[in-house]
Amino acid sequence: MKHRNALTLVLVIAPVVLLSGCKSSPFALEFPDRTSLIHVKSGLYVHREAELRVNPARFETPPDGAAPGAVPELVASQFFPLGTSSTYFAPVEQESGEYLVWREVSHMSKDDLKGRTSRGAHLSWEADGATTAYDVLEIFRFPPPDISQLDHWSPWVYASSSREGSFGWHAEANRYPSETPAGPAHPFQMRFRLVLSERMYP
Repeated sequence: MKHRNALTLVLVIAPVVLLSGCKSSPFALEFPDRTSLIHVKSGLYVHREAELRVNPARFETPPDGAAPGAVPELVASQFFPLGTSSTYFAPVEQESGEYLVWREVSHMSKDDLKGRTSRGAHLSWEADGATTAYDVLEIFRFPPPDISQLDHWSPWVYASSSREGSFGWHAEANRYPSETPAGPAHPFQMRFRLVLSERMYP
């Protein structure tokens, strides 16, 4: 009987040890799939809320090669070690009108835990029957999650690097040598914070 109780205790404790991960970190990857970041103390999922802003004049400054009458649109990408994909920033209404602001809430994974993800933003200029033109792609790298980031906005920051427009996403995804294109007259800025949720995905 004592042997059976001891075995039961091991089975109960083992998942907790694997779930908590490193004792010094408030975050860990959910057991057993290890695809989602959780807050160890609460057991809730960790999401990153990011805001992107820019002076409206950015939309009035087309790049070289943009067709007459081309319409500008925000294009955002997420970068991680194995590649890239598009991401969606929803417009945010601002009373001041000083900036155009967008917001994204994203699921966090093991790549985020290691500080290996980033976001890229630029504008595309499209017109019927014409080649789409892109301005400079600005890239914002996220640091590893820290408990101080929970419900606390970071300062607004400028991009840490940039690439030429049209194939900048391809160059970034494939880790081509760094580039130093001329900066836009009205650069993007970004800030972020961590939020907890009962939902795995936002």
